[in-house]
Amino acid sequence: MIDVEAHPQLAPPRGPAVLARPISPRRRLLPFVWVVGAGLLAAGVGGPATAALLGLAFVTAPGVLVAGIVRPRDGVERTVITLATSVVAWMVVAHVLLTFQWWNPRPVAAGALVVAAVIGASTRRERPGEPWRLRRDRWLTPTTRRQLRWTSVALALWAISLPFVDLDAITEWGLVSVLPVTFFVGLGLGVVIASTAATRPTTTTTQVAVAVAPLLVMIYGTLAVLSPTIRYPWAYKHVGVIRLLDETGRFHPNVDIYNNFSGFFGLGAFVRGATGVDPVSYAGWAQLVGEAVILLATWVLVRRATDSERVAHLAVVLYLVTNWVGQNYFAAQTLASFLSIAALALTFSWFSTGETRQMRGFGRRLGRLAPLHNVAIEYRVIQLRRAIVLVVFAGLMMTHPLTPFATLGAVGLAWVVGWVRDRPLLVGFGALTVAGAARALPYFAAQSFDLGFGGSPTDNAAGNTDYSDAPDVVLLVGQLTRLYSIAVWGAAIVGALACLWAMRRAGMLVVAVCVPFVIPLVQSYGGEVIYRVYLYSLPLIVAFIAWGIVTRIPIERRARLPQPTILASAVCLILTAGFLVAHYGREQLNYVDPSEVAMGEFVAANVADPALIAQFSGDYPAASSARYPAFQVNDTFTPYVDELFDPGDAPRSEALDDLADYLWGLRAGTPYIVVSPGMIESIQQLNEFPVESPREAAEMLLASPRYALTTRIDETWLIEVLP
Repeated sequence: MIDVEAHPQLAPPRGPAVLARPISPRRRLLPFVWVVGAGLLAAGVGGPATAALLGLAFVTAPGVLVAGIVRPRDGVERTVITLATSVVAWMVVAHVLLTFQWWNPRPVAAGALVVAAVIGASTRRERPGEPWRLRRDRWLTPTTRRQLRWTSVALALWAISLPFVDLDAITEWGLVSVLPVTFFVGLGLGVVIASTAATRPTTTTTQVAVAVAPLLVMIYGTLAVLSPTIRYPWAYKHVGVIRLLDETGRFHPNVDIYNNFSGFFGLGAFVRGATGVDPVSYAGWAQLVGEAVILLATWVLVRRATDSERVAHLAVVLYLVTNWVGQNYFAAQTLASFLSIAALALTFSWFSTGETRQMRGFGRRLGRLAPLHNVAIEYRVIQLRRAIVLVVFAGLMMTHPLTPFATLGAVGLAWVVGWVRDRPLLVGFGALTVAGAARALPYFAAQSFDLGFGGSPTDNAAGNTDYSDAPDVVLLVGQLTRLYSIAVWGAAIVGALACLWAMRRAGMLVVAVCVPFVIPLVQSYGGEVIYRVYLYSLPLIVAFIAWGIVTRIPIERRARLPQPTILASAVCLILTAGFLVAHYGREQLNYVDPSEVAMGEFVAANVADPALIAQFSGDYPAASSARYPAFQVNDTFTPYVDELFDPGDAPRSEALDDLADYLWGLRAGTPYIVVSPGMIESIQQLNEFPVESPREAAEMLLASPRYALTTRIDETWLIEVLP
């Protein structure tokens, strides 16, 4: 027998009985959509329409069938459960097919959709809860109608500005240098609309979502609409990994770390293999879609950690205008951020307790910050919730090497304090961590465990790029970005102090926000650890800022006090101004010239194995084809001419000979050197090599008889190095 009094979380729910309600309209429609998708796949019909249906299945099946069973506490939590469990389920399917080399994704996808449709159609009843319906009388109020009118104006200003944006004219100031005034007016109006909706006392989650969506589109839809290429050159390496997995039907664990953390890449390969749709056709929208799902998870995390909807609403707006790091592009980190925040949010939502451990000197003080007790619920639901959290964390372990430890650290610290005490859940976290580490162990052993551990914290946080000789504008953008980051952290400190003054139960925020700042003490993460610290701590940072604002806001309107819209709008506008410099300020390097992409396709189609593709400098979309392992020295080293060649050496012909001898000495095949616009812009950002254009760099190489022009596509050159 289980002692319910000793374990109140195991007690059945109390209150009047509620009859089960009929299945919701969306639950009736989805099985039909899944059947249509299965039919198209079975008939061998590929293309964008089939890919869209499969993508819809990726985010709905089987999550929509299990979300109601675990009793989500609100609609946003239900959505996050549906998204996370569905994505991880398909991730596991792709992983199994690739691991056992059973790669035949089209019939597997069709069969899985049929099974999901049968199960969904046979589900006649749902558990008690608030019915899902989009009632106009609940959200389309006179206030919302005014909001929609102003939103239309903001979007119209944004749309008007797009034809006047010339991406080829971007300067050292980044994208802001080519944006017209109408863009800034529309964006500012969108920020005011979103912050106003988030802080209205009578607002609803749907109204906030309607206000935030246009702001999301303006920030991340601009480049998606205008750029013919994927943002950020390194995204093309991820395209190459997806193509490699799909075309070979298996993992290549010795090639690189990406083949050892398959989650994101397996999903992309599954779509490509089942529908024939290559990632280049949709990857440009990754930032917009990725940020949208991250915002959903952030809302749930902040809502549960603060027990305040108003704080969660405002935190979503703040997250959107402070996430300048740009790690939401077409990359595994984007999916990992969502899964990490979702796992932490669901853990805090379902398994937090206010029973602080008795610790000398800390117990009483921490008890004042303890979260509220969870509502008692039956044991079977607790088991299902535990399984959902562990499934989400398993997907995270399959996706990214570093992000899971930010989640583990927060949960572990909460366990030390006593605010998370579910032993089976904690054991599950530990078991999944050990299993994930064991799977990746052979790769790390082959790399001699060179994982970036050690070094001083200041060196780890300083990064790996020397900007000491950079142009003044580049230095100024970097300084403004650092000041902006410090300002965001400073605002969070002010918010935290306001919470303490108001005696808010901010313990979970304190626990979770501290963990990322420990990473630089032990790790450099390739010189990028400071960006990860900011990224991992940001959901908690914006929660403190939002709570600090909401704490001093009266629930009822008071004429003599500043209204919430004024304070929140002012803070959001200031932070948005900094975001434009910090995030858009590097778009000169992040923009990929179409000729660079065309050159990658030429290399994949025409360069024979074995070959070595060296680069004149960094920031080139290399390794975008399934043949990329044959064109690289190893996983960690790419030869850069600007690092290997000193143009000041005399005579220069001998220095060019030495460079050619070095590239041949790598014994990786016939060497080629690519010279492209992005490389020259990268050089100019650091001011470390005396060339002004791709033509000048190519002509410098071609002046030696050891180099021969293979082909040229616009301003991108491919030069063969002769023996």
